[in-house]
Amino acid sequence: MKLKKLLAKAAICAAVTILAVSPVSAAESIAVPSSADTASITVTNVEHGATVEAYKIVDAEYSSAGLKGYEPVEGVSISDLEHPTLEEVQSVTLNIQNGDLSVTGVSMNDVTPSDGHSLGDGATACTYRADGLSAGMYLVLVKGVSGNVYNPAIISVGYDSNSAITSGALDISNGSWTVSGGRTEVKHSRVTVTKDTEDGIRSYSYEDTVPYIVTTSIPSYDPAVYSDAVFRLVDTAAEGLTFDKDSVVAKDTSGTSVDGSNYTVSLAGQTLTIDFDSDWILANGGTSVTVRYEAKLGTDAALDLEGNLNTVKVVYSNDPTSVSGATPYDDPDDPGMPKAESTVYTFDFSFRKVDSKDPSVTLPGAVFSLTGTNTTGDSVSYEETAGSDGIVCFAGLSEGTYTMKETKAPEGYAVNQNDYTVTVSASYGSDKTLSSYNISITDQDGTVFMNKRYTATPDADGTDCAIPNTAFMDLPATGGTGTLIFTLAGMIAVTGGTMLLMSKRKGSEG
Repeated sequence: MKLKKLLAKAAICAAVTILAVSPVSAAESIAVPSSADTASITVTNVEHGATVEAYKIVDAEYSSAGLKGYEPVEGVSISDLEHPTLEEVQSVTLNIQNGDLSVTGVSMNDVTPSDGHSLGDGATACTYRADGLSAGMYLVLVKGVSGNVYNPAIISVGYDSNSAITSGALDISNGSWTVSGGRTEVKHSRVTVTKDTEDGIRSYSYEDTVPYIVTTSIPSYDPAVYSDAVFRLVDTAAEGLTFDKDSVVAKDTSGTSVDGSNYTVSLAGQTLTIDFDSDWILANGGTSVTVRYEAKLGTDAALDLEGNLNTVKVVYSNDPTSVSGATPYDDPDDPGMPKAESTVYTFDFSFRKVDSKDPSVTLPGAVFSLTGTNTTGDSVSYEETAGSDGIVCFAGLSEGTYTMKETKAPEGYAVNQNDYTVTVSASYGSDKTLSSYNISITDQDGTVFMNKRYTATPDADGTDCAIPNTAFMDLPATGGTGTLIFTLAGMIAVTGGTMLLMSKRKGSEG
């Protein structure tokens, strides 16, 4: 077997899209290859912080005359060194995972300058190197971070035409792995996840159903490494939200519902978990899945700018050295952990009931109704009573325009006949979180009782608005002085007529 041919063909035996190996210069010429010869291997386009290890699976054999050839190491079975099959590499990888193969991995170190690290989305710009490797074939396994999943690569260390040891020149950024029986595409996968409310609604009323839409990408798991895989969504909600376990519906890339037998749903307190079946994951690698589920906004929900947050994260297999590759990656301290957040809001406002002549006098006991249509299109109706401090508070409102009326007056006072228009509006930042909200209250004549923009939760927004009631004793008399005179005259006339009638009756009787 010619080494040049071996190196050229071994160079295409790889299963990771973004791994590449750069040639390393060696001595210009080595007259006789020997077991003392070493070279470096280099892997590029791997994210900073990954764990990269190279396992020697094929060794070189030497004689006093030089290189004799190559043979798999003990415990490794590869019938054609130029075309290792998926099944053969899977067997090797599983034996490494479960410890049945006595091969020690050589750690490859990140040699990229610290200012050259590329983090975040697409963070695959670092170079890893291992020095002092003898001739043979190495299986490179990468445990990624920040949502990346890497399939294996095979790298050769051999000799050039001048018998100088060198690493295989390998560029597989757009490559594939040629195996017996066909051609298998190779991929580097990045796990992503997005989350939002259905239709992008940001604010809800108490007892509203909040529908969430989560879309996530499923890694392309190489069956040579992952005979089993974990991929689950874990969503944790604020106390004011209650998940509906039975509302979960998953759909594949084509929008077709995923059969419920392919995932399980569990609910523990505020945490909803959707765990996809391993066989389904492996069969749908490189695609995406969209999951819809609902939560109810309770009366204990946080108000105004505090909001009600829930966070979904993806727990997934990404360690090719773990048994069957199935050990899930779940590091809460990793800022690159695939996760997405969504915050929904509900609002409140309050005002004081005061005496129309002396606003310092607060009036308890007034009853107000508030009606309108919320952001989901549902009609809503509220009723609140002024407390002992005279404050009326309406809570659990979505954005919208409402009509407010007094339906019962404080004791000793007349009902306020005004119809008030209450408008709740909000502004959101680019991250879809609340930046400010506004409460305005006007009557039918256009008189403004309240119009305030909040950029921080107020201590007592009731002080911004006072709605008066008039005491019965302060009501104007009906008619006026002239009416009073006519009334008295009428009373006298009636009295006089009565007396005259009685006098006539007495005369008749005489």
